[in-house]
Amino acid sequence: MISSPIVSFAGDNDPRTTLDEAMAWQEHTTAAFDMLVFPGGHFYLTEQMPP
Repeated sequence: MISSPIVSFAGDNDPRTTLDEAMAWQEHTTAAFDMLVFPGGHFYLTEQMPP
Protein backbone atom coordinates (compact mmCIF):
# COMPACT_ATOMS: atom_id res chain seq x y z
CA MET A 1 0.00 0.00 0.00
CA ILE A 2 1.29 3.45 -0.87
CA SER A 3 0.20 6.90 0.23
CA SER A 4 0.70 8.59 -3.15
CA PRO A 5 -2.14 9.43 -5.52
CA ILE A 6 -2.62 7.06 -8.45
CA VAL A 7 -4.09 7.82 -11.86
CA SER A 8 -4.89 4.77 -13.95
CA PHE A 9 -5.06 5.13 -17.74
CA ALA A 10 -6.96 2.57 -19.81
CA GLY A 11 -8.23 1.91 -23.31
CA ASP A 12 -11.95 1.17 -23.54
CA ASN A 13 -11.35 -1.72 -25.96
CA ASP A 14 -8.22 -3.24 -24.40
CA PRO A 15 -8.11 -7.03 -24.87
CA ARG A 16 -5.34 -7.36 -22.24
CA THR A 17 -6.62 -5.23 -19.34
CA THR A 18 -10.26 -4.85 -18.40
CA LEU A 19 -11.60 -1.62 -16.96
CA ASP A 20 -12.23 -3.47 -13.70
CA GLU A 21 -8.55 -4.50 -13.59
CA ALA A 22 -7.44 -0.93 -14.23
CA MET A 23 -9.84 0.29 -11.53
CA ALA A 24 -8.33 -2.21 -9.06
CA TRP A 25 -5.27 0.07 -8.75
CA GLN A 26 -7.33 2.10 -6.28
CA GLU A 27 -6.81 -0.71 -3.77
CA HIS A 28 -3.07 0.05 -3.69
CA THR A 29 -3.22 3.61 -2.31
CA THR A 30 -4.57 5.40 0.71
CA ALA A 31 -4.48 8.66 -1.25
CA ALA A 32 -6.61 9.90 -4.14
CA PHE A 33 -7.36 7.67 -7.11
CA ASP A 34 -8.61 8.59 -10.56
CA MET A 35 -9.06 6.62 -13.75
CA LEU A 36 -9.06 8.01 -17.27
CA VAL A 37 -10.48 5.91 -20.09
CA PHE A 38 -9.56 6.58 -23.71
CA PRO A 39 -10.92 5.15 -26.96
CA GLY A 40 -8.81 2.27 -28.22
CA GLY A 41 -7.06 -0.91 -27.22
CA HIS A 42 -3.98 -1.73 -25.16
CA PHE A 43 -1.86 0.78 -27.08
CA TYR A 44 -4.59 3.47 -27.15
CA LEU A 45 -2.01 6.23 -26.86
CA THR A 46 -0.27 5.21 -30.07
CA GLU A 47 -3.65 4.86 -31.78
CA GLN A 48 -4.49 8.47 -30.84
CA MET A 49 -1.32 9.98 -32.27
CA PRO A 50 -1.71 11.95 -35.48
CA PRO A 51 -0.06 10.37 -38.54
